[in-house]
Amino acid sequence: MRQQDSSTFHFISARDTSSTWCIWGVVFLLLALSVTIPVRYQWIYTLLALIACVFSLSFLYRTRYELQPQVLRAFCGLFCKTLPYSCIQQASLCNNRRPSYALAAQRVQIIYQTKKGETRTLYVSPVDCDGFLILLQAACPHLQGLAQ
Repeated sequence: MRQQDSSTFHFISARDTSSTWCIWGVVFLLLALSVTIPVRYQWIYTLLALIACVFSLSFLYRTRYELQPQVLRAFCGLFCKTLPYSCIQQASLCNNRRPSYALAAQRVQIIYQTKKGETRTLYVSPVDCDGFLILLQAACPHLQGLAQ
């Protein structure tokens, strides 16, 4: 956890070995396949492969979470999800592998309600899950349940 100013807390994402190997495997495969493409199209494939590699590696190195004064922001690669604290209904520890803004199986499940009234779930995997939950509870005293 890193605190930028007095009201914003930054958490980097925990990473499982399987997530790391999977992302690096995709990068290696994309670059290795560039030698099998006919020479005439090789530059196009190589350009697309490099773009895909940068996109894939951004998931590995840019996944992080910020607890700001009014919102929780989750960054995963080039994507960002912003949740106002007033929308968050529940937060708890869980263990699963569903695709999400989390790179580790040990993660925090955040249940929130959209503006349309739908209930959705966001998974995040900060390195310090307990510290993250404590600060989230401080920001959202209205939470229904905070299981640790």
